[in-house]
Amino acid sequence: MARKSRKADFVSTGRVEKPAIVTEEKMVFRAGLYARLSLESDANKERGTIENQMELLKKFVDGTNDIVVEREYMDVSKTGTNFERDGFEEMMRDIRDGRINCVIVKDLSRLGRNYVEAGNYVERVFPFFEVRFIAVTDGYDSSREGADLSVCMSNIFNEFYSRDLAKKIRASYRSNWKKGSNVCGNLAYGLMSDPMDGHRIIADPDTAPVVVRIFELFVNEKKGYAQIAKILNDDGVIGPKAYKHFKKTKELPGNYNPEWRGGTVSRMLSNSYYAGDSRHNHHGSDRFAEKKQWEEPEENWIIVEDTHEPIVPRVLYLKAQERLKEIHKNSRNYGKKNEGELSCRNFYKKKAVCGDCGASMYLIKSTSGAANFVCGGHLTKKGCSRKPISENALNDEVLRVIRIHMNVYVD
Repeated sequence: MARKSRKADFVSTGRVEKPAIVTEEKMVFRAGLYARLSLESDANKERGTIENQMELLKKFVDGTNDIVVEREYMDVSKTGTNFERDGFEEMMRDIRDGRINCVIVKDLSRLGRNYVEAGNYVERVFPFFEVRFIAVTDGYDSSREGADLSVCMSNIFNEFYSRDLAKKIRASYRSNWKKGSNVCGNLAYGLMSDPMDGHRIIADPDTAPVVVRIFELFVNEKKGYAQIAKILNDDGVIGPKAYKHFKKTKELPGNYNPEWRGGTVSRMLSNSYYAGDSRHNHHGSDRFAEKKQWEEPEENWIIVEDTHEPIVPRVLYLKAQERLKEIHKNSRNYGKKNEGELSCRNFYKKKAVCGDCGASMYLIKSTSGAANFVCGGHLTKKGCSRKPISENALNDEVLRVIRIHMNVYVD
């Protein structure tokens, strides 16, 4: 019997054999998000840094399709110069147990500031456990071909250089401050730099008399902050912000109003520059920190007496400070109840508004401790009436409305 051709049979069937298509499933990484905040002193300057770091890492993960967040690890008030940190050690245990296979940090410095050891983790330890490492703001991802850790290191060294330069500039400022030289910062309302010597402070002839008047109203006539602000607004005296604009442009802002407020008056009354003394280092700053500026404690201030001619007599200035202390003392005592001191803050800030003009109601406390809300439109001279209501009366009204709603709910 003749053999049949296999080739002929194959052709006659009309079937075409197709190779099987193999779909490779994409690997999904189980990520541990790690955030670290430095020493406790930095925590005061960088409030919310841990939360901000975590938010950045989560947003990064949201923009990927191959990473899921397995766990979050945090170390607060821990130095980056060693790796003996609870959060970091917990993360390493999870890596060894196979719970996570990806570590994500904001930048390499969050992993650690001992860069030899940090480099060892990134280049040896993590690869040994087959862990993907990502430093978001450094743009480093170990899973990318040609990923170069030197980019991270370069960013770190640049930061070190910038910090060192900032420290040297700050030291130069401190040296000049102690000599009584004005080397930086905007001068307060009523003062100006000498046109012949930019480091010398002199009185501004246009606004210095206004400053003296404020002190006299406060000390001699016992006027309060808001009362003084209203007097200046009624007289059409240009406020600090508008005057600064006028000095630069020689014209008033388009939406001009005198804009004197009680808070402005209060800050001016405590400004030692008006008595001829320079005050420096009142605020700290760090452009590398999350919180760029903060208020320094009083013991860190640099105060140099008699650096320039005063525009307020020292006797008048000292009397103002005595009255300010008395007001602050009364303010702290206000709200004491059941042997527990309540915070003297405005619970209705941005909530209580004038029914006529819609302006916020301002809480004003007198030297006796009495507290009243008044219309902000009246204080800023926008044509609205004062509409005073005591804080106690407002509290009672709010509680009354709350009770009505509670009764409706219970019924």
